[in-house]
Amino acid sequence: MSYAAVVNRNSGYVMAKSPATVRAMLENATHGELGSLRMVAGAEVEAALKEAFDSRPSAVIVLGGDGTARSAAAHARRSETPFIPLPGGTMNLLPRRLYGDGDPAECLSKALKGSFRRLDAGCAGEHLFFLQGFFGVAPNIARAREAVRELTSLDDLPGVFGQARKALKSLSGHGLTYHLGKDEGEHKAETLVVSIGSLDDVMSPSPRELEHSFEVIGVDVHNLGEIARLGFNALMQHWRDDPGVEVARATELSLHLCEHDPCAVLDGEPVELPVDVTVRYLRDAIPVVVPAG
Repeated sequence: MSYAAVVNRNSGYVMAKSPATVRAMLENATHGELGSLRMVAGAEVEAALKEAFDSRPSAVIVLGGDGTARSAAAHARRSETPFIPLPGGTMNLLPRRLYGDGDPAECLSKALKGSFRRLDAGCAGEHLFFLQGFFGVAPNIARAREAVRELTSLDDLPGVFGQARKALKSLSGHGLTYHLGKDEGEHKAETLVVSIGSLDDVMSPSPRELEHSFEVIGVDVHNLGEIARLGFNALMQHWRDDPGVEVARATELSLHLCEHDPCAVLDGEPVELPVDVTVRYLRDAIPVVVPAG
C-alpha cells in the first residue's frame, strides 16, 4: 500500500499544531507507507490535490475542512482513486459521517483498517457535492458569517455590515423557483436545501443506509417573525410540519435562481452558478475508504 497526503495549512486543526506534529501523526499512522505529503494553503490546495490523485496511490489522505474535502471528492471521482477525509475544520460533516467523532489520528486509524466504498453525491451544474446544497437566501447568510469570521479590525466593519444588510434584504422577494424531476408544477422558496439521502443523514455522526435520492426542503419565510417561528419548530423537532416548509424527494431538480446573485453553498463553500441550473443525484459517485464492518 502507498498513500499520498494533502494537508490544508489553513484548517483549524493544523493551525493549532506544528507542521512537524502533523507530519509525524501521518507517518506513524501509515507505518512508513506515506509516499508523499503536501502541506499547502489557499490556491495551492487545488493543484496539490490534482498532483496527489494523479500519482495513483492506494488512497489519498486529505486533512482540512469541508471545502477541502469537497474538492478532494471531485478529484477522487475523476481519478477513481479513493480518499480518506480527516477532520480539520469546524463542522467536518463527511469525516463524522464516515468515521464518527474523533481527532484526525483516530479517524485515520479507523480508515486504514477499513475497506473501499462508493458514496452517493449530488451535482449542481458542473459542481459536485457529497452532503448538502443550499440555494437562495442561504449563500448571502453564509457570506455574512464568513465576513464576521474574518473580522480583524474596526476597518473591516463596513464590509461586515454590508454583507449583513444583503442577507436581510434577500429575505424579501429574491427567492427561487424549482421543478421536481418531470413534475410540471412550479414551486417557490426563499431557500432550498437539497440533502443527499435526507437532512438527518447529513447531520448523523455515523454512516447508515441512505435512500438513494435527495430530500428537497423548500423554506419560504419572508420576515423575522416567520424565521423565529421556524426556529422554534426546529428546536422542537417539528420543523418539517412548519407552514413555511415544503418537503419532497427527487433525483433531479431544475432551478431558476435569483438573476442578481445566482449562487449556492455546496458542502459549506459558496459557488457561483448559472441562473438556470439542474441538480442531479449521482449513485456510487465518490470512492472513499470506510471503517471495517
